[in-house]
Amino acid sequence: MRKSLSLGIVLALGAALAVGCDDGVDPADAGMDTGVTDPDGGTEDSGTGEDSGADEDSGTDMDGGPDDGGVMGDAGPPGGGAATSAQIQAVLDAADGAVDLMIDDAIVTYVKPAIGTELDGAGFFVQAEQMGPALFVGVDPTGLSPAVAPGQVVDLRVTTRTTDTDSGIVFASAIDMWNVDSEGVDVSILAQDVSAVDLVADLPLYFGELITLTATTETGFGFAGSGFSAAQITSAGFATADTSFRFRVPDSVLDGSQLGSGCTVQIGPTPLWQFSADAQPSAWRDGDYAITDCQEPAAGELVITEIGYNFAGSDADLEFIEIYNPSSSASFDLNGCRLADSAGFTGMDALDIASSLILGPGQYATIAGSMSEIMGDATLPAALEFEGSDAASIGCACTAGADCAVVVDTVDWSTMSFPAEMDDVSVQLDAAAVGTDGATTNDLLSLWCLTPDGETYGAMGRRGTPGAANPACSPPAVVRVNEINANITGGCDLVELRVVSGGSLAGFELRERTSTVLTFPLGFNVATNDLIVVHFDSGDTACTGGGAAPADEVLTPADQPALTFPTNYDGAFDFYSSDSGITSTDNVIWLRDPAGVVVEAVLISDDATGTAAGSSESAAADVAMAGEWTMVGGGVPAGGFVDDDFNAHAVQDSNATGSSASGESLQRNDDDDMNDRDDWIQGAQSFGAFNT
Repeated sequence: MRKSLSLGIVLALGAALAVGCDDGVDPADAGMDTGVTDPDGGTEDSGTGEDSGADEDSGTDMDGGPDDGGVMGDAGPPGGGAATSAQIQAVLDAADGAVDLMIDDAIVTYVKPAIGTELDGAGFFVQAEQMGPALFVGVDPTGLSPAVAPGQVVDLRVTTRTTDTDSGIVFASAIDMWNVDSEGVDVSILAQDVSAVDLVADLPLYFGELITLTATTETGFGFAGSGFSAAQITSAGFATADTSFRFRVPDSVLDGSQLGSGCTVQIGPTPLWQFSADAQPSAWRDGDYAITDCQEPAAGELVITEIGYNFAGSDADLEFIEIYNPSSSASFDLNGCRLADSAGFTGMDALDIASSLILGPGQYATIAGSMSEIMGDATLPAALEFEGSDAASIGCACTAGADCAVVVDTVDWSTMSFPAEMDDVSVQLDAAAVGTDGATTNDLLSLWCLTPDGETYGAMGRRGTPGAANPACSPPAVVRVNEINANITGGCDLVELRVVSGGSLAGFELRERTSTVLTFPLGFNVATNDLIVVHFDSGDTACTGGGAAPADEVLTPADQPALTFPTNYDGAFDFYSSDSGITSTDNVIWLRDPAGVVVEAVLISDDATGTAAGSSESAAADVAMAGEWTMVGGGVPAGGFVDDDFNAHAVQDSNATGSSASGESLQRNDDDDMNDRDDWIQGAQSFGAFNT
């Protein structure tokens, strides 16, 4: 079924011009060229049997629109029109395999870059009429001469017609003739606005044709073939989000873009792509789409992560606020939102954001003073100054002259102070606290710090990282597993860690086999030679001294003293895990940092031979790959730490230690860390104190 062509479209096509590039005699014209008998069956040419250099008949110029003298005289559109469409359709209707099918006077609508292999490699599309059909030519354009470019009117001969078995796409996979008749056609005259079309139901009618589409991204972008991502979209013609209708882009286009869920996008003009029965409007290049607007953020969906408010001399026009989008999928637009200080959203100095300011997933926006040396996304007016005791708030759903209905985020330092302040140094939220719950964690001013040394911006060398990820407020700590008892009655087992180099333990995970038994909280900082004791089975009162487990000690080892909580150790930070106890046969006790990197491990076992649990072997493979466990003298068994090789190279004997906290334990025997069993001995416990 062919689609109808409106009168307006016909007029638009009829007005198009192109520059002639043929050899001066085109017997395929419907009119008559100089020195060529006019075969026109209609009106004679101006009373003469010969043209005078300008083709004035009413036929359709089959060579691309211009007459042979280089002047467009026909009233018809560029390209071969219906005759060329019939040739394209003949290729689409042919059987797979060798063919000999000529296509004359087709218009190149789009040249697709090489992103991947097979159909995601390079190629180009041809079309002759706005309502199609179109053909994808899966031939590398760089191998053709003249070079392929959109707007050319071309002749080609298809020698192989192919149907891709995965995508269902019919395409020309080989050609053996290539001729450029003319160029410069405005291909937008072939583009159809298909916003109101159900492109999934009508996919066979539109594949490969040049389209424009207004759509809304309903999901984040996910995998859509090697090197590509796609998001489910809706439009006027397809109102319910579904995997069968997705906006597809190369990862190189997606990376660094503002694309995410919740945005209105204008796609095209680009050819419609498909995968099987799924319609995939596509943008292969940055310029193939435009975001016109995105959703406003709700409470907590954006996070204030850095504030520059304290400068030498006057702060006027130097201050800045950094805002972060922690979502991995959604985009937000601050257009119509408001930035305020402690005077609130109705304060006379509050800033109304009056133009589009879109934050894509994981992106930052900076609102900065005009003299700040920061290329901000919006300008912070001099009148809106943040003081040493103040607040910064973002509000949306704002009413002119009135309040904002949605408070997206607030950082308030009017009653409590940041940990420190210094001229020309911003304060920033610790990197470990910048997450999806950042709008809550940034209320804790203890999680803020001065920007570390070496992080500067602008010619003045002020310290800050506006528009970029914050570094950690403290460097990550270096810790060792120092002592273990996996054999205590009732699962009241203990693991002690020793700090080798002070810093932050926020986000570090203590793991047993393949399970995380404890994640250390935000803001937990330790000093060199601090000790941490992790108590297991916190739900058992026998493991907690008869009552509920005491609160974890995050400030000092004396937060919950042993006099009140007898299972605690006053010489260590005490933490409690709900894990029911350490398996005392074969096991791996290990640590990962917030990035998931293995930083410490020990293999333990109750026997020097025998089989090992699959989860123990899996964890052993991870720690061995990280270089955190080896055989004595170095290296890993040929088959890995598996069964006998696991047990033979593990610390012995995990079920021969004391059955109470006062009994013997497995413990490090010196300060060296050779990452093997010889680092360890069994002896009298010393939890909460240095090993003897």
